[in-house]
Amino acid sequence: MPDQLLLVTAIAVAAGAAPLLGTGLGLVHRPSTLLMSIVLGFAAGALIGTAVFEMIPRAIELAPAAVVIGAFVSGYLALYSFDLLLHRGQTAGEHAEQRQHVSAYRRWHRPVATETTVLTGGTLIEEVIEGMTIGVGAALDPALAGIVALAIALDSFGEGASIVELIREEGGSGKAWRRALPWTGAMGVAMAVSTVAGFLFLRDVPDVVIGGLLAFGAGGFMYLTITKLIPEGEARHYEQSAALAAGAGLVLVMVLQLVFLPG
Repeated sequence: MPDQLLLVTAIAVAAGAAPLLGTGLGLVHRPSTLLMSIVLGFAAGALIGTAVFEMIPRAIELAPAAVVIGAFVSGYLALYSFDLLLHRGQTAGEHAEQRQHVSAYRRWHRPVATETTVLTGGTLIEEVIEGMTIGVGAALDPALAGIVALAIALDSFGEGASIVELIREEGGSGKAWRRALPWTGAMGVAMAVSTVAGFLFLRDVPDVVIGGLLAFGAGGFMYLTITKLIPEGEARHYEQSAALAAGAGLVLVMVLQLVFLPG
């Protein structure tokens, strides 16, 4: 138990450091759009691979199909609902026919905070969910926790760099570190604490609960990937760099699964 807790703590600290490292990169050297498309695309592929090849199959082994499907849908809808809450209940794509209606609605019902605060606040909640998912994975197999943590760390690294970019767009680039570091520091702490808490408090729960939690986390991963990582990566791509990076991230998870979690 002490050795396993030490390993989980090390994984938690490493994953929690990712948003700070991304922020540090963004502050020291502004990443090119090509680099960001590769980082975001790679993270998207890694998250999809982790959900599809690791989390959902494990969940199916531990819980009935109805529980897995219900938990997956719940995880997806949980992040969707939180997204709507932050945007006052209405969002629309750049080319959507409803864009004009949503823009008019926003003039009277502004988001709960600035775009940066919405992004970082939403990401903070996501970090807690992702950290708990790592902890649940650690309760089953440290190798599974490591693969999940790697995928999440790639995502968090890109988010840390994106937060700096967004702060600069809102103005005050000379003071960007004062706004970015507290947020990404809180994200890192939330990730690390929720990972250890997930391991300590959930390792002894029935298998059906573990399976449901893995499926819930997988649903959240898919929503995050489809609505944020893939669109943001594609918006910056050059020669489909985001798509190629996503494929590479997917292959990486497949290789790790075959090496560390065979059979």
